[in-house]
Amino acid sequence: NEAEREKQYAALIVEGDQANTAKKLEDALSKYQAAKGVKDTPEVKAKIAAVQDGINLAKSEADKDAKYKSLIADAESKFASDDLQGAIDKYTEATTLDPGKPEPAKKIAEIQKILEERNANQAKADQYASLMIAGNDLMAANDLENAKTKFQEASTVDATNPEPKAKITEIEKLIAE
Repeated sequence: NEAEREKQYAALIVEGDQANTAKKLEDALSKYQAAKGVKDTPEVKAKIAAVQDGINLAKSEADKDAKYKSLIADAESKFASDDLQGAIDKYTEATTLDPGKPEPAKKIAEIQKILEERNANQAKADQYASLMIAGNDLMAANDLENAKTKFQEASTVDATNPEPKAKITEIEKLIAE
């Protein structure tokens, strides 16, 4: 009878609303669809559409979150294996996906600092090697004063390395002879 159907419809709508309020979207959808089966109204169609949108949005957010976490895991893996540019690329991609999260930007800055230090250390090592080669070449050509200058410069670039000091001592002995 119609009164019984109206009561059943109203009860299903209330249950659907409660589930929707509790963010149990699948349950809400089920209740609204059952209500639609009892009585097909514009109200229940609108509720089904709204809940379906909510489910789609939640799925989209979950997919986005999973992709973000995957990018962060890839970035951390690349960082751990010393693929620093690869790590920067993954962190950048994660930032593009979710600009509101500060972690990737912090990691990118940290990695860029490491790269800058490495570049500076490499430049220093290159300068040291160049000075040592020049000093050895000058020493072989018996240009001892200039060779000594190159070894002094090399010693300034890398004060921890004993080789330039040993060369300077050797040159001073040769000059004294």
